[in-house]
Order: sequence, then structure tokens, then C-alpha cells
Amino acid sequence: MCERIFNEIRRLNCEINFLMKSRGVIEELTLTKPPENWELFPNSKTDKWKFLEDFSNLTDTTACLYSAKKGSRLPAHKHPDQSVFLSVENPDGKVLVITKTYERELGYMESISFENGEEHLVIFEEDTILLCRWKPRFPEDQIKVVI
Repeated sequence: MCERIFNEIRRLNCEINFLMKSRGVIEELTLTKPPENWELFPNSKTDKWKFLEDFSNLTDTTACLYSAKKGSRLPAHKHPDQSVFLSVENPDGKVLVITKTYERELGYMESISFENGEEHLVIFEEDTILLCRWKPRFPEDQIKVVI
């Protein structure tokens, strides 16, 4: 009984933290396929991303590297049509992932995945390079992301 109450309190705490950090806003954004060379991520002044064509073809996913500076964040969003996999790829990288049901800090070589439609946000606690994979693959021209 106590464990069930504790788990429910922890879940509610995560949901409150998610809502506070997201400011209760989840907007819609349409992204194109990641660029072939490093480019600024849409709506960012510092974060960059780059398509990984060979990796995408081998894994039947859309894959990219995402490079972010300490203090940067990916706002609360979800991918209605894709599951998502993230992995920290640089030794000093560290992110905090927040959902409505849990918070998890990821360091070098640690990963996390999200089901279709699972709302999440990412706070970069150090300069970090993420490997990002989406399945199924992006349509050739665009993907809808709700941010």
C-alpha cells in the first residue's frame, strides 16, 4: 500500500515538473528531413543537427546527430507518428529528460526511447551530442512534431 502511494506521488511530482518546465505549452512544428551538413536546428541560435544517411539506411530509421550547448533545451514536444531513440555520444555530454511520468539524467553512452506520442523535453546540462533516431522514417519532405 505505501509503495503504491509513494509511486503515485512520484508520478504526480513528475507530471507537475513537466508542466512547469513546459509552461503547459505543446505547439505544432513541421520539420524537414535533417540537413546533409551541420545546420542550425529550426528556432535555435546555437543547436545544430546533421542527417546520418548511411546509418538511416542501415537501420530503416531517420537518424541525425544533434549538437547542443549547455543550458539549451528541446521544448516539450511529441512525435505523433514516430517512436524516438536518443543516445548521448560525447564523453562529457549530459542531459536531463523529463516526461509526465519520470525524469532521467543521461550521460555518455546512455540512451532512452519514447513511444509514439509520448510527450518529453530535454535539458542540456553540458555541451552534448545526441544520436537521434525516429521510426518509422520521416517522409522524404517533412515530419510533423508537436512542440
